[in-house]
Amino acid sequence: MTDGQAIARRYFELWNAGDLDGLMDLLSDDFTLHGMGMPISGVTHVVDKPSLNATARKRANQFAVPLKITVDDIAGDGDHVAVQCRSRAELVDGTPYNNRYSFHFHFRNGEIVRIEEYCCTYSVVKILRENGISMK
Repeated sequence: MTDGQAIARRYFELWNAGDLDGLMDLLSDDFTLHGMGMPISGVTHVVDKPSLNATARKRANQFAVPLKITVDDIAGDGDHVAVQCRSRAELVDGTPYNNRYSFHFHFRNGEIVRIEEYCCTYSVVKILRENGISMK
């Protein structure tokens, strides 16, 4: 396992543990997350480190069963790693939320500087947005 792979795995371990402070420590000060959904879904977005921190903390209260991410595959080395994974969660009204993702991590000096997140935007819009969960 490369350093980048270990950092990417650690990112998801911290997410699953609800350790947002630890997760934020993995990110560079100029970090950006790019939601790569198609514009027609309204899900394309770029989020900086403070915004990700605020959104993640807000979303934590919107799930009865917190969003957990399982890493299925990881590939790459050096400053770029790709991760295939899936999520499971339950909204406060009992609605299940499951999705599949491809995350592309970019590193600089051992920190995450950029993540590109690809997922099923239909699930995001149909389940999350229609149940009042903001994407921002």
